[in-house]
Amino acid sequence: MLHAISVKPMKFIFTAISLILLFSPAKGQLKTMGKAHVHAPVCYASDEVHRVYVEPPTRIRLKSAQTTAATINVTYIGFSDEAKTAFAYAVDIWEGLINSPVTINILARWTPLESGVLGSCAPTDYLENFDGAPLKNYYYPIALAEKLAGKELNNSYEYEISAQFNSSNESWYFGTDGNTPSTKYDFVSVVLHEIAHGLGFTGLCYESTSGNQTVGGYGWIEDHPGIFDDYMINFDGDKLVDQTKFPNFSTTLFDEFESGYLIFKNDETKSQTNNSYPRLYAPLTYDEGSSLYHLNESTYFPGNPSSLMTPSIGRGEAIHNPGPVTLAIFDEMGWVYTTIIHDELPDTEDTTTPLTVEAQVISDNGLDSTSVKVVYTYSDFTTPDTLQLNYQASTSLFTNQIPINGASEIRYYLIANDVDGNLFALPTQAPDTYFNVLIGVDQTPPTLTHEPVVLQMESDQTLTITAQAEDNIGVANVKMEYAINDQDFQTVTLDEADDAYQKTITLPTITDGDSIRYRLIATDTSSQALTTILPSNGYFVVTIEGFYDAVTNYSNNFDTPDRDFISTSFYTATEEGFDNASLNSPHPYLAPEKSDQNFEYTSILKHPIILQENGEMSFNEVVLVEPGATGTSYSDDDFWDYVIVEGSLDGSTNWLPIIDGYDSRANSSWLTTYNSSTDGDNSTATGTKDLYVARTISLTGNGNFSAGQTVYLRFRLFSDPFAYGWGWSIDDLVIQDPGTAVATIEISPGEVIFFPNPAKDQLNIQGSLKEAPGDILLSIYNNTGQKLLQRKIEGSTANFNAELDISNWQSGIYLVNLQFENGQLISRKIVRE
Repeated sequence: MLHAISVKPMKFIFTAISLILLFSPAKGQLKTMGKAHVHAPVCYASDEVHRVYVEPPTRIRLKSAQTTAATINVTYIGFSDEAKTAFAYAVDIWEGLINSPVTINILARWTPLESGVLGSCAPTDYLENFDGAPLKNYYYPIALAEKLAGKELNNSYEYEISAQFNSSNESWYFGTDGNTPSTKYDFVSVVLHEIAHGLGFTGLCYESTSGNQTVGGYGWIEDHPGIFDDYMINFDGDKLVDQTKFPNFSTTLFDEFESGYLIFKNDETKSQTNNSYPRLYAPLTYDEGSSLYHLNESTYFPGNPSSLMTPSIGRGEAIHNPGPVTLAIFDEMGWVYTTIIHDELPDTEDTTTPLTVEAQVISDNGLDSTSVKVVYTYSDFTTPDTLQLNYQASTSLFTNQIPINGASEIRYYLIANDVDGNLFALPTQAPDTYFNVLIGVDQTPPTLTHEPVVLQMESDQTLTITAQAEDNIGVANVKMEYAINDQDFQTVTLDEADDAYQKTITLPTITDGDSIRYRLIATDTSSQALTTILPSNGYFVVTIEGFYDAVTNYSNNFDTPDRDFISTSFYTATEEGFDNASLNSPHPYLAPEKSDQNFEYTSILKHPIILQENGEMSFNEVVLVEPGATGTSYSDDDFWDYVIVEGSLDGSTNWLPIIDGYDSRANSSWLTTYNSSTDGDNSTATGTKDLYVARTISLTGNGNFSAGQTVYLRFRLFSDPFAYGWGWSIDDLVIQDPGTAVATIEISPGEVIFFPNPAKDQLNIQGSLKEAPGDILLSIYNNTGQKLLQRKIEGSTANFNAELDISNWQSGIYLVNLQFENGQLISRKIVRE
């Protein structure tokens, strides 16, 4: 749920909640990940009126009309035509103000949001230390990173910016003339403001806790600041990211967040803003929504040319220009830059032919074409040589040749100046970092990587193998040797395609239980024809799987090995903390570290089931997967990791829920355990047999399938980005077979919680059952078997609670028994500290 920590009355507040926007075609999410906190602006509506209009800027680049503008593509989901027109108008303004050779993709969703929320937007990712990064160990928003690198740094179809706007708001003004009525909110202004955040008017600082202290911190995947954060200065002139003064995750850093005075310090921004540094919004009470990453509202009042990026906007206020302050900040962060694009020269065995150096140079500020040079040396850069690169109009490249003389190593880097004399280099940290070329007989074999194919369905009569191969001189070919079962090995050459090598082979008839062995061999173009074999020993093995005959009932306690399930991730084993074997997801399962990815772990039953009238499936399970946001349910945007049982009529497509997905919140003992041990946002708690809970599912109850149909069943664990837990364990599976010998648990151990354990002063016993258990007899024994306590717990409802004062107990191990009216006994060993 989107929310602001505080909302000022009579204002339309832009706040930046600490969360990450995760969008995919099927599911959009707002989420905080481990160390990564991205400020996603949230816009709130109020009734304050400011009838002012700041006109859009003239169609110019930030600094020069000599370079290409940006291309911003927007994928609209749910927008009306008039909303699209206004949105496109705002996009058109930004396209005229920034430059990038890489298309910026925005995903915009027109969707109901929380009442009073108008919209939200954020970068989809941050990158550090990429090719062309101006500063080391600083995170750049993905759109800015791609601009600086001069190339795509994610897939071309992926989004750099994610945004959503409230379709339930009835007070939008979609006009583009700036004549916004006093009862309306100007949609163009909101879109301009939010896109600015998506382009980089944001950072990675956030409020956190350490013990009982509130601390300030920053970080993404690593504990490194964002590029915006590098310019934040306090009243004394100290950088907030100077860890000698303000250690990361410290109270001293958080004090600066609440200092009441922060500026964006850089001489370029000062010269563009009446000789004063831009004042940032840093109220005395920290607001995770609006602090730090807005301009100070009392400095840039409504109607000020730079008021777009203040934290509030009123009805009737139309600001169609980012303003000089914001543009100067963008200029300094890198939106005005000179990018040198160059492919590092490969090694060579040719000891006489000069090396041809080519580079493309793109300068937003205008390029001094006589300044493009290559600096090179045969040893170190104490006394390097320099060659000017000459522009070739036919290729739009700067080029020249480095002479070579026999076997050697050449180190080099490229430099260029813009028209103001600012120096740029590639690599950006040159000469500390540089390119190098080895000249002489090659001794380096190629690198070869490959994701092995481990499973193939018998219905698929083709096998596709993909590999990546690189070499310092060049790759001659990549070949595959393979054999089906015990047949002779065959050899095929993979085809080169883009950055990969691939081959699809047609297989003879294969059936369940067959196997394919294969290995890959990469050979380079050197005189030595050096090779790399993968795997280095033996072969990869592809297991052929097929479906069995349909049955009306099925049961499995997983104690006897079988091949009844198809999976590359689930497995059958007796895990630590369990008495016998069960079907398991990976422990722990993993989560991707990119906002536009997810992992799915699946296990498919090879026996399709002929559904009976009122047919049911039951099993015992432990579910320790990341819980969604409080109050959410399956298919909600912030319902994060989950497990689910699904069915399909063909076993490969159109999987539909048998039961809606659920997470650790489905049982209080699971949730308590999941949260009992954490590392960042990840749970390190492990499952045990004591957490087993019985589940019974109607196979036809939700209407997706009906009696008489033959349905394939699968278990699936969905893992979204950034947080994970122990996973899923399934035992005593029974499908449409109430007479089976496999026992189910009447009262599951996992339905009763004993906490804390170890305990010191008080022990709590809580039950959350499917029905009222009746009176429960509680007995406690010490480690010698002496009964210390016996009493009844009232069980007139499905939920019960007992609190025991153990402050006078001696330290040691105690046995706690719960005897239920149905004769079932549940026991726990409790440690008294």
